[in-house]
Amino acid sequence: MAALGCDRNFPLVGSEDIDRWKDYLRFHLIEHYASVLPKAVAAEDFTFYGTILTGTRQAPERSKAAIAATNGALGQALGQLYTQRYFPPEAKARAQGMVDDLITAYRARISNLAWMSPQTKEKALAKLAAPRIGIGYPDSWMDYSMLDVVPGDAFGNMGRAEAFNRSYNLAKLKRPADADGWRIDPQIVGAVIVFTPNTETFSAGILQPPYFDYQGDAASNYGSAGAGVAHEISHTFDELGNIYDAQGRLGMWRTPADVAKYHAAVAKLVAQFDSYCPLPDLCVHGTQVLSENIADLAGLRVAHDAYVLSPKGKTDVVIDGLSGEQRFFLAFAQRWRKIEGEAALRRQIRTDTHSPGEYRSDTVRNVEAWYKAYEIALTDKLYLKPEDRVGIW
Repeated sequence: MAALGCDRNFPLVGSEDIDRWKDYLRFHLIEHYASVLPKAVAAEDFTFYGTILTGTRQAPERSKAAIAATNGALGQALGQLYTQRYFPPEAKARAQGMVDDLITAYRARISNLAWMSPQTKEKALAKLAAPRIGIGYPDSWMDYSMLDVVPGDAFGNMGRAEAFNRSYNLAKLKRPADADGWRIDPQIVGAVIVFTPNTETFSAGILQPPYFDYQGDAASNYGSAGAGVAHEISHTFDELGNIYDAQGRLGMWRTPADVAKYHAAVAKLVAQFDSYCPLPDLCVHGTQVLSENIADLAGLRVAHDAYVLSPKGKTDVVIDGLSGEQRFFLAFAQRWRKIEGEAALRRQIRTDTHSPGEYRSDTVRNVEAWYKAYEIALTDKLYLKPEDRVGIW
């Protein structure tokens, strides 16, 4: 019976010759280790995955590949060195203060949402109060003393590191779940949201200039990193997170009426992004990128509210001729700057759930404060009529 089920669910298992499967597995084994095999193998791997699929013409230097391999093997060990140099306790404290302002802003917005019923708002506020939000780096670090690193043996080191990390993760199955476990290496530029347990982690790597400068301008910090953090928090309340409760247990917490109002509110955002066409024969698919676009909009609105809260009664200053409001929105736009070739752009629009950066920055078109900050007129290219602007959050 098991064999029949295997054939039914995976027809190639039964239809393809065993020698083809051996070739297939050999190929993927070699491809997996391409970065630590002779240079000719790595070059061939890049030709397909880099040049053919994404249009990248030049492979990264082997030294950068070595750094990436070390990151993969000894992530937290490098992260500890990285944070000592680039993300001191003062940076963590200021980033945490920004997160506190974001939570306060979310609490106010959820309380006033038109599409949420009172009982749903109560559950949403409970979810808002529940997540453990990790900033920068963990409180305790991994111990790598049992990992054997041999100079000059890149291939062997990669295999031993993978075995070490596999054993480390399997050992977790024998212990109680650790809701405070760190989920991304501190030096990586990124963030991780987990719905069960209810946790969010923002690395020190992403909390760096130009996204976040703990010694720098609050307006720019909130417009860039603040909007990014608020974006991730918003996933707690959208199609990704609405089937998990405050403790991370499965259970829909929005009512059917809430869902209907929500879908009606987001329909205009789908149409808005459908109209963005970077090439004559290529347009964004509004439905495909909807969840991320909603998160961008929520993140921007909430981050702006948090920025307004942040001066604690003080008046923001003018810098380089720009007010705090202007710097906030400028930072939001600048965080999406990216050089992208046509091949990569086409691939992104076909396969990615995120819109191209150019259009993510255009989220400001839906925010009234942006129109006031830059005195946007009816004749300006990005102007949207008030009735065409999307609220949701």
